[in-house]
Amino acid sequence: MVDDGSTDETEAVVRQLQRVYLLQYHQQPNAGKAAATRRGIALSTGDIIFTLDADDWFLPGKMAETLRIFDQNPQVTHVASPALIHWQDGSRPDKAEPVPTWMQGKPIPGEKLLQYFFDRNMLFGGGSTFACRASVLKRLPLPDAVDMYTDEWLVMHALLAGDSYFLPQPYSVWRVHGGNYSGAGGQALRAKHARLEHASSAILQALEAGNYPAWLQHAYRLKHETRRQGWMERQGSKPTAERLRYLKDVVLSGQYSMRQLWSYRSFNRLIR
Repeated sequence: MVDDGSTDETEAVVRQLQRVYLLQYHQQPNAGKAAATRRGIALSTGDIIFTLDADDWFLPGKMAETLRIFDQNPQVTHVASPALIHWQDGSRPDKAEPVPTWMQGKPIPGEKLLQYFFDRNMLFGGGSTFACRASVLKRLPLPDAVDMYTDEWLVMHALLAGDSYFLPQPYSVWRVHGGNYSGAGGQALRAKHARLEHASSAILQALEAGNYPAWLQHAYRLKHETRRQGWMERQGSKPTAERLRYLKDVVLSGQYSMRQLWSYRSFNRLIR
């Protein structure tokens, strides 16, 4: 466990748990999610790395079933499952993440799956739902600036490195509450939008500067530019000049198919 500058009772709680469980605890000054994740990857000694955010949890059987898939499929680098989404305030019933059934229960070439995701503006198998071979994660670059999109960055590299396998049932819980992004509002939401934009820009720059497939660079630019439009809309500060720039640089650029533009609701971005 890497503690990225916690200011609550985390250390005391962990010290109590260490009396019962074999748990390593590493503290560092607050440096962001990417820095903490990078340190955790570097410190790991096993063959498989599981990711787990502090406000989520694993369901029984997750590790055993995941390891079984890795053992039986040497070409698989990424194993995930649907998340069970849980609203802490009880305002909605729990529901499973809607991972298409055709993705489940079989190895799928990772790059083809990644193309499917980006063409349709979706991404399954991130956050607390996925595990990856340590040999893949230990050799990838993880800049601090990736920050809020660390999971997205890791999943992209995991899929580019080999096959993916989705388990058919939920093995993780994503907890939605007022303190995380899913439940944020007001000034907290604006601050997170700024962090998200910075992180998304960092990924785009890294993809364009590195040896990544051209299709991925173009697809991520569409994702990033559309994200920016959405953030401005939610904050009520979207100048006409931004709409015109998006029209010219994205919609009329000729780089994207009609399906991609429709999936990203690009035409809605011009009128909202």
